[in-house]
This record gives sequence, structure tokens and C-alpha cells, in this order.
Amino acid sequence: MNKAEDIATEIIATYHNILKDKVTFASFYLQELDGASAGNKDSKAWAESKGFHPSWYKGALNTDDESADNIQMAIALKVMNAKGNEKGGSARAKLKRDVVDLIYKRIKA
Repeated sequence: MNKAEDIATEIIATYHNILKDKVTFASFYLQELDGASAGNKDSKAWAESKGFHPSWYKGALNTDDESADNIQMAIALKVMNAKGNEKGGSARAKLKRDVVDLIYKRIKA
């Protein structure tokens, strides 16, 4: 497995019941799109490529969904601590996008 798969697998195992809740999953995903839309050009392009109108996710990071926030924080910590990603902000952003894509695919499957 690669880093993104390892992190996604661990996040899903830890937060499986929370991610299966459709409202919490939507909140988590929209928060990811909101954050990415304010990131580097690749992150902005990633958010735009998901097919959601920006009005759906703009401001999603300002919600009070503690469960979604916990998932966000867990992913951020795992990405930040991933070997080989210590220095590169764009590499960390790509890894996070890859992790979120894998989580989306596995939970929505």
C-alpha cells in the first residue's frame, strides 16, 4: 500500500461509524472542499473538479460538526507526520487530497 491508502485505511477503521452517517460524511467532505478551495492551485482545481457548486461548500469549515472536525484533524496529523512529507507543503496537500478521494470512494461504494 502507498501512504494515501495507509492513511485512508486507518481513518476509515477508526471513524467508520461516524463516516457511515450521511450527514457527518457530507459535512466532512464539504469541509475538505472548502479548505481545498482556499489552497494552492492544485487544491483549488481539485475542489472545482468534484462537481459541487462552490455555494455548497463555502463556509463549511465554519460549521460546528465536532465529528467531522475530528476526522479533519486526524487526517491532517497523519498527513503532516507521513514519512517523506516533512518539508513539502504541496506534497502534503496532494497526499491529503488523495486520502480524501480514497475515503470518498470507499465510503460511497
